Amino acid sequence: MQRLIIFLGILCLCGCRRSAHGDDSDGKVLVPVTVDWEGSQWKEFGEAGRPSGMTLLAYYNDAKLKPVELKTNNVDKASLSLSKGMWNILVFNQSIDEYSSLKFSNMDDYGQARVETVPQETRWFTSSRADAQGTVSTTRQPIWIAAGHHDMLNATGNGIVISPQAAIRRMKVKLRFANFASLYSVRCVLSGIAGDWIMSRGQAGTARTAHELTGWTVMPEGWASDLGTVETVFQTFGLPGDYDYSADAMYLHLDIMLKDGKVLSFDKPVGDMVEHDPEEGVHILLDVGSGDEESGHNAPIELPEVQSTGGGLNASVDGWDQEIVNIKI
Repeated sequence: MQRLIIFLGILCLCGCRRSAHGDDSDGKVLVPVTVDWEGSQWKEFGEAGRPSGMTLLAYYNDAKLKPVELKTNNVDKASLSLSKGMWNILVFNQSIDEYSSLKFSNMDDYGQARVETVPQETRWFTSSRADAQGTVSTTRQPIWIAAGHHDMLNATGNGIVISPQAAIRRMKVKLRFANFASLYSVRCVLSGIAGDWIMSRGQAGTARTAHELTGWTVMPEGWASDLGTVETVFQTFGLPGDYDYSADAMYLHLDIMLKDGKVLSFDKPVGDMVEHDPEEGVHILLDVGSGDEESGHNAPIELPEVQSTGGGLNASVDGWDQEIVNIKI
């Protein structure tokens, strides 16, 4: 009996032994992963703190093995149990089931794994107003998400560090009007915006979508002159990866309600007006109507002169309903 106990003990020790390289009992390798979130801009996007969880995905380089997935609430460190060989690693905050305003696709393919915008209903933006790319439906603006990657990891047990970056951008849209006192409210869709983000590349894909813009504010000049500007800032995946800065690359679909209740509609190509890094905290700028009035290049949007109705107009035009954003002058 004593010999049997000693023999079983030896077998147990042999089965639990790991090599100096971190091999586990199945012959796999434990790869320590450290995740540094400081470059992910979670503070700049108003998040209360760092992510409360993260997902790690490991892809065998020749795709012979299924991806290895690890979800954890420890967002600083984790260990992946991998077969020896070359692997590609993805990491992003939370898990795909925790997002209602984003969807994920091709998650079994390292090169094509992406996060996408989600369609939403917009009653007034119809097929008759499609842009040059045929964009009709609008999508929800993406919330903050950060992703990082590590290419061609040789699974030998050595640790790696991944630094996720924000997958979204802030875009400011400014609209400048002549006869600004005639303006009552606006509603707007911007089409030609990136509709997806490819995580292994750290950049927007070539899919295009449209966002409805809300939250307009009046700039100070609007209170003191014939010229006035409204602006808003929204979140997006940025410009598509193949954006060419031609006029037709982006369209502004704009409805303007005047103070007399009349509605003016514009569907204007604005892709050549896009600028980068105009100011701190904003990555992309579209400044419509900021040009020279005399030359006519990007001139202010001309509104007809109308008589003010005094206290403001109650929105009664069919289709505006709760989508109207009042700009009281």
